[in-house]
Amino acid sequence: MATVKLYRHTDTNAPQLAGVVGRMITLLDAVLVNGYNTVNVASITRDSSIATVTTASAHGFNTGDIVLIAGATQTPYNAEFRITVTSTTTFTFAVTSEPASPATGTITCKRAPAGFSKAFTGTNKGVYRSNDLSSDRRFYRFTDDGTTTAGASEIALTGWENMTSVDAGDGRFPNTTDDANGHYMRKSSTNDATNRPWTIVSDGKTVYMFVEYAGNAANVMGTGNIHSLSFGDTRPLRPTDKYCSFIAGSTTANQTSTVSNGLFSAGSSFSTPNYASSVNVNRDINGVTLGVPHRNVGCSGSNLGSSTFIRYPNGADNSLIIGPVALAYSEMLRAFMPGIYDNYHGRVIANGDYIENVRGYEGRKFMMQYGQTGSTSCSIFIDITGPWE
Repeated sequence: MATVKLYRHTDTNAPQLAGVVGRMITLLDAVLVNGYNTVNVASITRDSSIATVTTASAHGFNTGDIVLIAGATQTPYNAEFRITVTSTTTFTFAVTSEPASPATGTITCKRAPAGFSKAFTGTNKGVYRSNDLSSDRRFYRFTDDGTTTAGASEIALTGWENMTSVDAGDGRFPNTTDDANGHYMRKSSTNDATNRPWTIVSDGKTVYMFVEYAGNAANVMGTGNIHSLSFGDTRPLRPTDKYCSFIAGSTTANQTSTVSNGLFSAGSSFSTPNYASSVNVNRDINGVTLGVPHRNVGCSGSNLGSSTFIRYPNGADNSLIIGPVALAYSEMLRAFMPGIYDNYHGRVIANGDYIENVRGYEGRKFMMQYGQTGSTSCSIFIDITGPWE
């Protein structure tokens, strides 16, 4: 099962995002492909099934982070582990075998990447694809070269079924008739080097990205306008449905004070989906039509997490009530969106805060993520425990 990983601009040595060409490609290379915050390891010792890592300098990790160990002569240490931090220079993790202790070799550790490869590269462009062979493995092409309407402060994303270079392929979604450049996200409200807060969550198959594009004095996520961009696999209800990969972002370039965004814009009528507020899927359920607009369906109303008509905690059982987000078109529910949940209560906790042991989802940890569609304040809960299957 794929591991869910959380990345934020506040992580130690995380790449920063700004209204400068290429900054999103640098960020995606680090988060999706390479990892970041590489630290030299002074020693690894093992006591029974618990390994203790001592780093040569402060490691900057937190309990619950997924860390990639590399360079040990004993190969069982060379893997990804969810860690428990015990000091600024030590952390522990569980090992299932009994490698020699202490470990030998020239060993490093870093924040583990999400599990994608960079299939093709170009000047301020990148095409990414999941490494997980159980995924749909579509190609996702990012343009960060300043050629869209908002210039250096905006990126564009398209999905492709096949690609032969950074600029060529077939099975493009959305199709060029619907949108010449794909879906958009603002990195910043200004074309300059001012850093903006960001958050990315992924299970190696699906990626959810959020940027506080206007920024704020405290440089924190969740106080103002938030753009989002998402892509990857869904969970189709029909087992033979092999055409349900998606992208979701703004379908209008140069969005500023308001955000038209498919991820948060839900609906209750789907016979003729509104493209301007849609998720775009690579084909229809029969595998015929390319680039089909869909819409999300939640439990709280027309937009995900925007309703507050049920107080929190719920009076009947003192609980938080959440539900899965479905993907719909042509009067059918086609799939579920992995890892994200709508709620009846609205923004009941601060952006980025956690809540555990939610009724019906015991043993899982959820993070509150704010978002927007139009001028409406929205929110979702993201399962950061996983797996999302």
